[in-house]
Amino acid sequence: MDYKRVTADIAILNIEDIAQRLAELASSHRVGLLVDETTMELCYPLIANEEADLLVVPEGEEGKSLEVVQYLWQSLLELGYTRQDYLVTLGGGAISDLGGFVASTYMRGVHLVHIPTTLLGMIDASVGGKTAINFGGAKNMVGTFYEAERVWVSLTFLETLPDKEIHSGMGELLKYGLLIDSDCLEEILGLEKLSPQLMGRVMQFKLDVVHEDLFDVGNRAQLNLGHTFAHAIEALALSREHAISHGTAVAAGIVVALYISYKWFGLDEKLLTTVSRAVKGQFPKFFFDCDDYEALWELALKDKKRVEDGILSMVLLRDVGRPFVEKIGREQWEEALDFYRDFIG
Repeated sequence: MDYKRVTADIAILNIEDIAQRLAELASSHRVGLLVDETTMELCYPLIANEEADLLVVPEGEEGKSLEVVQYLWQSLLELGYTRQDYLVTLGGGAISDLGGFVASTYMRGVHLVHIPTTLLGMIDASVGGKTAINFGGAKNMVGTFYEAERVWVSLTFLETLPDKEIHSGMGELLKYGLLIDSDCLEEILGLEKLSPQLMGRVMQFKLDVVHEDLFDVGNRAQLNLGHTFAHAIEALALSREHAISHGTAVAAGIVVALYISYKWFGLDEKLLTTVSRAVKGQFPKFFFDCDDYEALWELALKDKKRVEDGILSMVLLRDVGRPFVEKIGREQWEEALDFYRDFIG
């Protein structure tokens, strides 16, 4: 099945078709294939192509640094890449973020193709054109909008993932269930096996949102549900050299956002309880205490969602499929953190 929106051509394929498409591309263009150590070992053999130039970077958030970007710029320059050539990413969300940023900035833009290998990459990072690297101790602080021309998805890649990577994608999947409708949320909460149909529905939803607001100045903000707190705890964990998966962070952030939605904006308590129980049962807990509240608040204020001094802009819910953006103060934020610690245990 194919989906076309904005400038991207997105297809859910079998692994053989992806290998064939990569071979055809490499036979007519110069192709740099961006991988990390894990995808080099587990995923590259499934689509191996000797004509592509392999570019290997550190795994995860460690790779999303200015030093790695400079290494990739230098590598493309030394290999003689021009604006007519391709950068193809093979990996999860971090590789998509990094590769998109490099593709958008090298010679003001080379062709970009994503081959996401994680659930998070498939449903989120590879779709929508956001690119980013970490800078100044803050996650995704420097980036661009640069849509991939093509995104090739195969569920076969998910078979290479450890449980923690599945959890990482499930946090984003839960977010989409809350944004789409009750039927989708119910399917995700009771999910036993991912289907191409569910993947297609989630990807189509994001494509439709992005089609209306590519540059994130309006309705696209709803896709940040759960991310205000998520980015804060990711940054805190990174500063302590104890990384947390993005999906686990988003799941925690969803609980925080839903509590604020319930306490001050009329969300049904039953939905808060149902989702909080699902997060407690399916995701690792991020441990923090009251002594961390100051650091978490300051990290949240450094994020792109701050609207003025001492005030955050957060995506909240009135009901499933009814997101809205509201200004939140520190007292509301800390009460929601109390709820997360007490409920999740």
